Amino acid sequence: MLVACQECGAQISETALACPSCGAPPEVFLGESRPCSECGESFCPAFGACPSCGASSSISVTSSAPAGAPVPPLQSAVLPKPPRIAERAPRALAGSDAQSKLSGPYTRILTFLFSPRGRVSRKQLWQFYGVCGAIGFLMNSWAQSLLTRENVVGLLNPSTPTALSVAMGVRGVVGILMLSLLAIVIIKRFHDRGMSGWWTLWAPLIAWAPFIAFKLMGVDIIELGSMTSGTFVAWYFGVIIVFFVILSILPGQRGENRFGRDPLGSG
Repeated sequence: MLVACQECGAQISETALACPSCGAPPEVFLGESRPCSECGESFCPAFGACPSCGASSSISVTSSAPAGAPVPPLQSAVLPKPPRIAERAPRALAGSDAQSKLSGPYTRILTFLFSPRGRVSRKQLWQFYGVCGAIGFLMNSWAQSLLTRENVVGLLNPSTPTALSVAMGVRGVVGILMLSLLAIVIIKRFHDRGMSGWWTLWAPLIAWAPFIAFKLMGVDIIELGSMTSGTFVAWYFGVIIVFFVILSILPGQRGENRFGRDPLGSG
């Protein structure tokens, strides 16, 4: 017949010599009660002393099973990690740390340029302005030098194929790439302000809204007079200035927002 051990609650046979889970002797797991020799109150002698008078018992709670009885271990031993694995682990971790140190800067640069997720600070935006300005200056200088050369070569030999068209094509491709990267950075700057990245599209639409509306109606703004056209031009540059201030002048939200962590490190 199975009974519940009074010490650990495991189901064991009432004829067992000891509890296989906690090693308690039969007096403990059966919870047998005996009268106290001093006061006569019934108590389990395995608990060491009578709870009424404090008289000691001849059976101790920590007593082991009878001699010769096999007592199972209380818990399985934890085997140490094999030496070879333990030796390889630090080297593997060291290699992964070195690889992460090498790939970290490149990953951050690629994420900054090509991922519209996350946030960028005002400082990062102005740094990107500087990079775009430097690239644009170099491309214009290159095209201007080619233009001067082509004028000289064209005067000497008009049939010489021009390289200026190639330079202008390369400058156009680079310009489109820089505008695309600038749009990604502006999206993340809007995120830093707590605004949706769709404002990157809505801002130019708002600026061009009057021109688009009159174009759809078939009305030429120039024909409306200088005052009306001047009003639309003022509207356009006013919208551009407002969004420039929002992106490049005003600080971002402090702490983490719904678009990610603060690029300044706080929060």
